[in-house]
Amino acid sequence: RKALDYALLLGTLDKPRVGLLDTWALNISADALFSQNDLYAAMDEYKLALMVDESNNLARNSLGICLARMGRLTQARQHFLTAIATDKKDVMAHYNLGFIAQKLEEWDEAKAAFKRCLKLDSGHVYSLIRLGQLWERQANLGQARKYYKQAVAKSLAADDSLKDDEALLRDDAFTLLEQIKDDKALDTLVGFLSDKDEQVRY
Repeated sequence: RKALDYALLLGTLDKPRVGLLDTWALNISADALFSQNDLYAAMDEYKLALMVDESNNLARNSLGICLARMGRLTQARQHFLTAIATDKKDVMAHYNLGFIAQKLEEWDEAKAAFKRCLKLDSGHVYSLIRLGQLWERQANLGQARKYYKQAVAKSLAADDSLKDDEALLRDDAFTLLEQIKDDKALDTLVGFLSDKDEQVRY
């Protein structure tokens, strides 16, 4: 069944494909369980995917995310560090490592991780938002606003569907930025920007 799901994902009705029961088929199965919020079952599948191929960083990151959502931050961090050791350019791993550091109130480590994300991907909106939040926490509102503005600008540039309403969106977004004080407001901004960055799953 898992191989069939993989084959269906790869192919179309007019061009069927063959799917193997390999690390990617297990990863897809785990993702389906993750989307249903069945974290324990998803973790089992991600572990199987890693047993087949320990270099599967998608599974490694996803396993770390499951652990983080359960509050097991130290274990999650180790998986993100392992992912980075496997691939230093893994933006997802750097981002999630930064978010773990932020949750653990390791502010300098968090900033460093998010800045590494931006070196790898200058349009990584979530890293810009998190850096803005970290600067705001330190009462440096000038730096915070700089990163928030970049986040809005990058999101507008990346989403053609927003350009017709760019002026209105820009005004509304900056009004919202003035009100950001906590995670709830941050999440509102992220939703407002409708950012669809596939690398961010936390």
